[in-house]
Amino acid sequence: MANLLSKYIVPGRRVDLQAIERSPITRSGEQRKSHQSQVLDILSEDRIEIAMPMEKGKLILLPVDAEYDLYFYGAVFCGFAGAGDGDDLAEAG
Repeated sequence: MANLLSKYIVPGRRVDLQAIERSPITRSGEQRKSHQSQVLDILSEDRIEIAMPMEKGKLILLPVDAEYDLYFYGAVFCGFAGAGDGDDLAEAG
């Protein structure tokens, strides 16, 4: 069976990571730090490999026990309504 995750996420795509706050008390108005990275590989249905984020040419070391929200970016396929043979698809993003 093909990996369902690989239909939506492919190596080379951009991914943003934001740390999940474990504390029930959050500081109002505080912006969570976002790190940009890249998908390296799809290991299994529930595991991916991403590159360590970098900022100004230096690696950003992430805690091993931390949890992150991941936001994936990539191509989006849109269908156009109207006359045609149904093959009117365009890639955006």
